Amino acid sequence: MKFNNVVPCDAERVIEKARDIYKKYTKTASDANMISSRILGSRDDIDMLDYCIYELGFPEDNYYYASFIWGNVLQKNMKLSWGTFNEQYVLYHENHFKYMIFPYYRVIEAMNFPVPQFDKFSWLTEKTIWEISMHLYDEQLDENAMSLIDPNDEDGFRSCAISEFKRIVEKIKTGSTDGS
Repeated sequence: MKFNNVVPCDAERVIEKARDIYKKYTKTASDANMISSRILGSRDDIDMLDYCIYELGFPEDNYYYASFIWGNVLQKNMKLSWGTFNEQYVLYHENHFKYMIFPYYRVIEAMNFPVPQFDKFSWLTEKTIWEISMHLYDEQLDENAMSLIDPNDEDGFRSCAISEFKRIVEKIKTGSTDGS
C-alpha cells in the first residue's frame, strides 16, 4: 500500500455542514450561545465537543460531523491539510505523506475507549499532538499547536501517559507480573 496516494481535497463543505448541525443542535438558550460562538477551528471547539459528551449528547450517532469539527481544529493549528485516502478523509502533513490522521476513526476509538471518562476530545488532541511531534521531531510545533494543550491539566493524556509508563517500566525492572 502506497501512502503517498493522498489526494488533496477541500473539506470546507463538510466542515460547514458540521458547523450548521452543531449550531442548530441545542437544548437551551445558554447552550445555543455557547455553541454559536464556536466552531472556528480553535481550542474552544474541543471544549465544545467535550461539553456535548456530558451535557447535550451528539446530533449524530456515529460522530461523523464531530470528527470534522475536531479535524478542523488540528488542520487549522498544526500545519496539516485535508485529503482523501482510499475514499476516506484524512489529515496529513504536506512534507510527510506517511503520517496520516483519520479523524473519523480516531474519534470513534476515543468515544468507545473507557479512558478517560471526561474530556475525551482534549485527551485525543493531546495524544495526537504527541504522536505528530514524535514523527516531525525535526520541526517545531508552533504556538497554535501548543495552544491546544493545557499545561496545568493533571488528568490529561500527557500526565496519565507519563505515570503509566513509569508504572510499566517499574514492573519490568522488578519482574512483577501479578498485575499490580
